[in-house]
Amino acid sequence: MKNRKYHAAAALLAAFLMFSASALPCAAADTTAAETTSAAETTETTASAAETEAADDDAAPAAGEGETALEGPDEDGIFTSANYRYTVLTNSDNADEKVVQVETYIGSDTDVVIPSEIDGLPVCLLGDRAFASAHNLKTVTIPKTVTGLGTYAFAACDVLTEFRVESGNTFCESRDGVLYSADGLTLLRYPLGKSPVDLEIEEGVTGIDNVAFANCPTLKSIKLPESVEYIGASAFASCFKLETINLPHNLTAIEPFTFNSCTALTSIIIPANVREIGSGAFAGTGLTGVTLPDSCITIGEQAFAATKLKEVTIPSSVSDIGYTAFGWNIVGDELVMDPDFVIRGYAGSAAETYAHDEENGSGFTFVELEAPSQPATNPPAADTTGSKTGAGRIIGIIGCCAALAGLAGFAVISGISKKKSGSSDAADASEPDEAASDAASSDEKEQDE
Repeated sequence: MKNRKYHAAAALLAAFLMFSASALPCAAADTTAAETTSAAETTETTASAAETEAADDDAAPAAGEGETALEGPDEDGIFTSANYRYTVLTNSDNADEKVVQVETYIGSDTDVVIPSEIDGLPVCLLGDRAFASAHNLKTVTIPKTVTGLGTYAFAACDVLTEFRVESGNTFCESRDGVLYSADGLTLLRYPLGKSPVDLEIEEGVTGIDNVAFANCPTLKSIKLPESVEYIGASAFASCFKLETINLPHNLTAIEPFTFNSCTALTSIIIPANVREIGSGAFAGTGLTGVTLPDSCITIGEQAFAATKLKEVTIPSSVSDIGYTAFGWNIVGDELVMDPDFVIRGYAGSAAETYAHDEENGSGFTFVELEAPSQPATNPPAADTTGSKTGAGRIIGIIGCCAALAGLAGFAVISGISKKKSGSSDAADASEPDEAASDAASSDEKEQDE
């Protein structure tokens, strides 16, 4: 049976991480990365308009005097010009307004100045893999026309030391080679080639963007200012040497996969205001203990899977615990329940429901805590919607980053079989996923049940 778990997980990840396009045209755009929309979504929205126009001019940008005539797009609607492969996006409100989204840089230069125009059209967006795995890239200059940045646009650029931004860009700016939003409030991307070890982010920064430090091989500690209110999905994923980080008190959520596969991270203090811990947030880390705040309401799927935790105390405030959030480890190619894992919580709570959820393979020791003097109303049982049918259970979200990026360097623990400890037969066993690079391309294939 082909594995559907990985693909469901990839779809879940896409919902959290994908972003890139802003309103068209470029000159009218005034957004940050958090406000941009998926380029794929934008293309889909304008597809009918583009197809109509294609009947007249094959949807290709017209070549002006002195310009190289453009060959038609390939079957995926992607044009090629010099070192760039790109798509043309059309304003759904004005078919005459077209802009370029760079999909892939196919050159090998060490210092790249992204053009403000390609084939006569303004370059407004850098797609999700625009410069991904550009292993020769050391510096990149972003033109003032760019108003959106894809999630993995500069992923695995391991020797990139400096972002440069053309004067007049209203979307982003460079500070000491680090890419920030134009207002300086959000750290968008940190160049991996700077090889940071111990970092301190300056006061006043309020956000750390999605995948901002992901897969940084040298980072050991980072101090965040109390001004930080948001840390994006996968912001520190696969930072294998990360040992120390403080989470500011203003955080209300720990986004999905934030610290996924940070194997050297053995302890962390979760702020008292955090209400939600996202899927896979601490999966694959070295955590040996964690204290959940009384503010916490939701704990996502595999949030603490494959850690070194032996027990957890879950406060009565928690009403939703995702599938395999606690007490499941990776053994070989299987996700295995730890029979010795202990869950402490209150009678009738989501914690007790999760501990005794045998339908989903959980049969943990549950230690009932003495009810508080003024007990809160019992929260609803843990929501395991979507986890009741074995073949459809999502267990492949631990290796989050490689799934979509298809890039080497990210930990991949996805599509594994599930087995309850002590059982000779794997429950809902499925074939292991193929390599990440192949998995991304097969994501759209229909899977046999």
